[in-house]
Amino acid sequence: MIEAVERAGRGEIVADHGAGIIEQRVARPGSGLAGDFRLLMAYRPGHRALFLYGFEKRERVPITPDEWLSLHEIGAAWLAADAARIDGALKDGEVQEVRDDGEC
Repeated sequence: MIEAVERAGRGEIVADHGAGIIEQRVARPGSGLAGDFRLLMAYRPGHRALFLYGFEKRERVPITPDEWLSLHEIGAAWLAADAARIDGALKDGEVQEVRDDGEC
């Protein structure tokens, strides 16, 4: 997942769904991008990346308009959250931090 954020930072984005929601491809372990996963993230360059939803491309039916609306609302709220809100959510287990060292 860290690689998906790094690629986004280089401008390598599979799809920009507006309002800070981007889509990235993530390789299935051992098989490259064949049969890949898709990852929807709330992303603001140089600020924050939040993983919202992941799925196998071949397994997922199209995301409905209501689901897109929810993803945009959730993403916007987290991108606008201040440090105290993020810290509280981490402490409460509402969100989980993924670090570059592989630890959560």
